[in-house]
Amino acid sequence: MARIVYFLGAGFSAPLGLPVMRDFLIKSKDMYFRDPDKWDHFFQIFQTISKLHVVKSYYEADLYNIEEILSILEMHEGLFGKPDDSEDDTGPFRQYIADVIDNCTPEVTQNQSLPANYWDHLLGGQQLWQQYGFFAASLFGLQLQALTRQGGQLSKPVRLHGSPVQGRHVYSVVTMNYDTVLERIVSCLADQLDNKEELTTLRFADPELDVTAHPNEVFLTKLHGSSSSPKSIVPPTWNKSLRQDTLAPWKTAHELLRRANHLRIIGYSLPESDAYVRYLLKSAAVEAPNLKTIDVICLDPDGSVEKRFKDFIDFNYYRFKNANVDKYLKDNHERHIKEFRIQAPASERNRARSFTKLEDAHKEFMQAD
Repeated sequence: MARIVYFLGAGFSAPLGLPVMRDFLIKSKDMYFRDPDKWDHFFQIFQTISKLHVVKSYYEADLYNIEEILSILEMHEGLFGKPDDSEDDTGPFRQYIADVIDNCTPEVTQNQSLPANYWDHLLGGQQLWQQYGFFAASLFGLQLQALTRQGGQLSKPVRLHGSPVQGRHVYSVVTMNYDTVLERIVSCLADQLDNKEELTTLRFADPELDVTAHPNEVFLTKLHGSSSSPKSIVPPTWNKSLRQDTLAPWKTAHELLRRANHLRIIGYSLPESDAYVRYLLKSAAVEAPNLKTIDVICLDPDGSVEKRFKDFIDFNYYRFKNANVDKYLKDNHERHIKEFRIQAPASERNRARSFTKLEDAHKEFMQAD
């Protein structure tokens, strides 16, 4: 059984319009001026940033980049402590980051009625959400039972009981992102199914579970916390050191990477400031029993991303693909739709559908010119 870890960066969620660090301030100002009452707590953030503009009188500083802003604040706090007994300077930024991300994440649309081409539109009318949905369904190797007619209406699909784990690939996700894109999609997929007793199994494993005791679970672990829990957020600063309250997801990530047979780094550019990621990967490799391939998929307009990975990875079975993440998702989506149409024509909808073609889609994507 092959164990495959997807390591996700900001590029994975970018097709949905989620902001990267350099866009946060602009996005948040748009939110504030559209509805200043709702986002009134942003005003404190803007005031703090305004005070930092004196830095530009002496040094080059990008005060539109939230990572640079927070790094300046954290350096000052690290040296001199909190300015008073109130919350630390970076504390309000955690809620700010969560609010901007959640506001910029589009809602997952669901079909209110089941169309004739249901399998082509598992997650509703938005093509991009369908592509993310098929990717998430592939992570779980979903096998769905036939749609049936009940009183002239199509029923919801039913997840097959006892879907085999043995013989298929086991996927896990390690992400640098705060967003809840994958969680929302899996929740939506669960809502689409009819047999309620199976819903508890269609979710990512708790990242605090022992990976070795639950080797066939689909894990999702977040190195920097989640927008669903602002207090868990690790602000993007120069000092991305491990905090005691963030060790659990890092330990899970380390174990998943250590056990991986195939590592796929998607939408992550390996910036020079992220030395801790390099050491996480190297540390996991110390005891890695059988890592066979490392594939990197990232948009690289000027060749700098590929160069950083080439300088970092010294492995015969490493490949780099300069491509958009949405193309990767689209290819997996189309590969499954093609398979569904082979399995049954439009008039025969009472057959099962299996989301098991991710490996075929990945192989074809990496080999394509």
